[in-house]
Amino acid sequence: MRAFRYVLFLALVTVSLILPPRSHADVVDLNPTDDAVIMMRSPDTNYGASVEMVVENRYGHPAHPPNWEKDALSQFDLSSIPDHSVIILARLHLYYYLWHDNDPVGRNLTCHSVTGSWIEETVTWNSRPTWSSQVTSSAVVPNSFGWMDWDVTSDVQSVVNQELPNHGWVIMDEVPWNDFDIPWTQFYAKENGFLVPYLEVIFAPPPTPVGVNSWGRIKELFR
Repeated sequence: MRAFRYVLFLALVTVSLILPPRSHADVVDLNPTDDAVIMMRSPDTNYGASVEMVVENRYGHPAHPPNWEKDALSQFDLSSIPDHSVIILARLHLYYYLWHDNDPVGRNLTCHSVTGSWIEETVTWNSRPTWSSQVTSSAVVPNSFGWMDWDVTSDVQSVVNQELPNHGWVIMDEVPWNDFDIPWTQFYAKENGFLVPYLEVIFAPPPTPVGVNSWGRIKELFR
């Protein structure tokens, strides 16, 4: 009997080390904790309470100073996603509902990970946070109003891996316009109350270490 138990012990240990733990995917849609627009021409004005966020290129007609930039900031609470989860997909969604001066159709809007802290009640152009110079992803303004989205999978993975601070993203129009009437691309902010920005995340929780669930059963055999 003791020999049989020993053989069974070895078999269970082997199986527990070989078989991968079962996992599943979870989906969460998160609304922003903070969002705001920052405007280069109003460097000390806070727009955190605005119902809209505006994105505009800084380079107007060459006869004018290049000071027209407007950027949209959004950040989200990711605490519902366990550390070291596997991020299958993460997309930032903003609802494009209006344009001004010129139709921005075809404009390429870039998304950068924000690396410095900020809050919507106080952020201005002059107090704007730092962000990565590397583009996370980009999206082209469509020919009709509706949702636009940016793939931020790699950034969210870095956040849950504790490799990147969680300060959200900035959306920018970085291609010089170099003419009059720079297009404004306008999005709803969370203060609008509907069609608000959201972050869609599909993730698999961190796997249970191999063999952890098996040891309890193995020990019971040798009591």
